[in-house]
Amino acid sequence: MKKKMNVVILGACALSLALGRTGFAQVSVSNRSPLLEFHGTRRTINLGPVTGVTYTSDTLLVYKDGYSLWSFTGNTIPSNQPFSAHVTQGTVPAAFAVLNQALQNNMIGIQTGNCTVSSISGDYDYELTWYGKQSRLNSLRVASSFPNECANAVKNIILAIGAYEAALP
Repeated sequence: MKKKMNVVILGACALSLALGRTGFAQVSVSNRSPLLEFHGTRRTINLGPVTGVTYTSDTLLVYKDGYSLWSFTGNTIPSNQPFSAHVTQGTVPAAFAVLNQALQNNMIGIQTGNCTVSSISGDYDYELTWYGKQSRLNSLRVASSFPNECANAVKNIILAIGAYEAALP
């Protein structure tokens, strides 16, 4: 029984090593503290010049030192093209300073969600998690399906995140 267990463990290790060489790059962020995590999905109906429905999904992770990881997937349907995907990592110091100031000015730690931002077009669903000092945490959701308009502070935060994403390469 013990010999079988060793073979299984050895096999798992070999498989792990083989999978580790498939071309995936590992990003070490273990020494970074997260500031915020944002995930959004959006569906927009386009009337022109390209007609159809645009679907997008993105995830943004921003660390307190300004380092960011961002992934974006999207496409307009109908289309003969596959969904496009974009992943970026790094820092944009000027954009990070603006985002950080918006989070502070609008007191992200005490804001609540379950509201909508009417200036954002299309159907959307955004979830934001902010990581404060020590174990402080605040999560909020903003979606086009909610009936109540968000407080100005929440709108400012969501729009600042959008501007930050636009500044990323």
